[in-house]
Amino acid sequence: MKHPRTAIRGTVTLALVAAMTFAGTSAIAFADTDVSPPDPTTTGTPETTPSSSPGDDATGDSAPAPDAAPEAHTTAWDGVTPQEPVFQDGQAQPVYADHPLVQQEVWITVPGVDSDRDGADDRLRATVYRPKDTDLGAASITVPSVVQMSPYYGGFASEYFLHDMHQPGWDPSQPVPVGTAGTIPDTSGSPYDNRPNSRFYTDRGFAYVAVAALGTNLSTGCPSMLNDDEAASTRAVVDWLAGRTQAQDLSGNPVSATWSSGKVGMTGVSYDGTLPILASTTGVKGLETVVPVSALSSFYDYYRVGGLIVEPEGYPGEDLDNYVSALLSTPSLQEKCASLAEEFAQQQDRATGQYSDFWAERDFFENVGNVTTPTLIAAGLADWNVRLDQTTKWYQALKAQGVPVKLVLHQYGHATPPSSGDFNWRVLLNKWFSHYLFGVDNGVENTSEVSLQNQDKTTWTYADSWPLPGSEAATLNTRPATDGRSGLVVFDEPASSAALAAAGDTTLSLTDDAVTSQQVLATSDDPGRVILATNPAAEDIRISGFTQADLRLSFSSLAPNLSLQLIDRAADGSVHVVSRGWWDPQNRNSLTSSEAVTPGEFYDMSIPLISTEYVLPAGHTLELMVFSTDIDGADPDNPLCTTLCLTPGTVITIDTAASTLSVPFVGGGARAAEVFGSEPAPAEPTTEPTATPGEPTASSTIGPNPTQTDATGPLANTGGEGVPFAWPIAALLAALGVGLAWRARHSGTRRSS
Repeated sequence: MKHPRTAIRGTVTLALVAAMTFAGTSAIAFADTDVSPPDPTTTGTPETTPSSSPGDDATGDSAPAPDAAPEAHTTAWDGVTPQEPVFQDGQAQPVYADHPLVQQEVWITVPGVDSDRDGADDRLRATVYRPKDTDLGAASITVPSVVQMSPYYGGFASEYFLHDMHQPGWDPSQPVPVGTAGTIPDTSGSPYDNRPNSRFYTDRGFAYVAVAALGTNLSTGCPSMLNDDEAASTRAVVDWLAGRTQAQDLSGNPVSATWSSGKVGMTGVSYDGTLPILASTTGVKGLETVVPVSALSSFYDYYRVGGLIVEPEGYPGEDLDNYVSALLSTPSLQEKCASLAEEFAQQQDRATGQYSDFWAERDFFENVGNVTTPTLIAAGLADWNVRLDQTTKWYQALKAQGVPVKLVLHQYGHATPPSSGDFNWRVLLNKWFSHYLFGVDNGVENTSEVSLQNQDKTTWTYADSWPLPGSEAATLNTRPATDGRSGLVVFDEPASSAALAAAGDTTLSLTDDAVTSQQVLATSDDPGRVILATNPAAEDIRISGFTQADLRLSFSSLAPNLSLQLIDRAADGSVHVVSRGWWDPQNRNSLTSSEAVTPGEFYDMSIPLISTEYVLPAGHTLELMVFSTDIDGADPDNPLCTTLCLTPGTVITIDTAASTLSVPFVGGGARAAEVFGSEPAPAEPTTEPTATPGEPTASSTIGPNPTQTDATGPLANTGGEGVPFAWPIAALLAALGVGLAWRARHSGTRRSS
């Protein structure tokens, strides 16, 4: 997640310490006080790229609401008569902007949780901001609450350690090495003042509650990182605001939330947006809605993909152990919680990258069945920090069980949605909270379920489901190269088995130097990659959903990386990355155990790529790049390892005659045939390989694939008859969704709510 200090390439910092944070009034205070209103928040233009600097929050303050209804006004504050909330065009109006605020500091006990093992229940430090109208004695009004819970209010350690990304892979025939906390010092940590934007909410009649997560800022305990203890802490906050428990003031006196209506919403960006999802998995009563932005749904999928270590964009060497170390910002926290980093180093299993009970406890899909909370969820299509699957899989899981959910996907990265064209994020956010917390009948629940910002960044597409209606997986098959380009196979006319035999060798190989960046591999004739390319598209064609590569591969080393990119290449050779995928060949049959790779032996592997929404323009080719070590060379002077940068020299060979690509085109195979220039053929029967019960595999089948179509022209069948379609795309579009189906097979560990 985004660093609250400005992330500068060349400075090694923690991505997860990097949640987007909030501008406005400080969350640290010392007593119940009246607070005079600060200056109104500044705003930019609606077409400006969403900022990722400190001060951004889920309200999207950098983008104003040009098409919002005119805001109502009220009489000046007289200190006696409370102002009732005012709504116009279904939105709460800022009628409290000139009213003083009450700022209240409380301790909220988390019953039964002692994460720092000091013998006492942990306590959360919370700061409440609410209109003074809630503090007028018998005349007081009650208001709902919007909660932002964060681990970042206390700043960061001045030094912590990161992992070395340049090391050989693990040989499964050898013992698993004991994990140790990172080995490379990083002294870029510094105090950080996280200032939540309370005024957007309090001006409109909501209370704003800023809560320091366990073991951060003034809260007691240790950072628990989305486990059962942190889940219990989110429940404790809602329990107090819903009137079921008492907190304590700074003198230890009991405090009830008598000003609260009992209705609670939670929101935030990055880790601050992840905690609302965690709270929803507890099923706690009174949590009426959550609005997570660029949030996690699985910690495993943040640091690992397919058994490989895959670092968040721009932050090599990060893992859960050094993330915790960075949060231990005071000598007291370091003394109490330093051992936690060592425990995490051992349990996160960086050597094998495998899924385990440690990760299952931090996997929200384990408890998705508890969720009933209406959810407005948003993410950036260009976010390679918190990858898009974290959002789309959670959306699908909620939709599958009937939870009210809306999805917003924009064209930027780790940021709040922008306001452009006919879409305004702040208007939607206001209407959403006004409906679910104030009970305003504004129809927001009946608007389009999905809002997609188009690639022009000025217009939007609206739909009632995602992937978009009409999206079906088209199977593209391969044939041998004919144009002389190294590593190029054209997805073209079908070839018969006889023609393949006449063509001779149908394999292509790449040699990994563990140095060349993925940008160079994609734009040069480099021996470190194999590229499979379609014919140029005759017309625009939309991709919506989950792409999957079914490849027959061999490897020369015992512990190779396997990386994939789906690329849009223009006629001038420029490229745009549409999607990416990674997999550890040692985990080809299970994410919970490793198997040795026999050099030279071919394996059938099915690799799901990160979900995507993209329109391939006419005249462009769609290409699959197969390579090994993934190095981010956006800054050529400072390339960063996304995967481990292993020992150079690994050779990967792909059998093009037995490899296919399934792409979720809107219009399916028929549309792909029109655009890429061939006729569709009947799909072959799907062969379902056996898998160990209870475990996901790199070649396992989720379920039937009734809507899969086969556009055998764009990627012609070269003799790979009978290659099983692991993770069939149509099944990924089925009601249960990818995330739910995948994680149901991970582990039996489940959290009780």
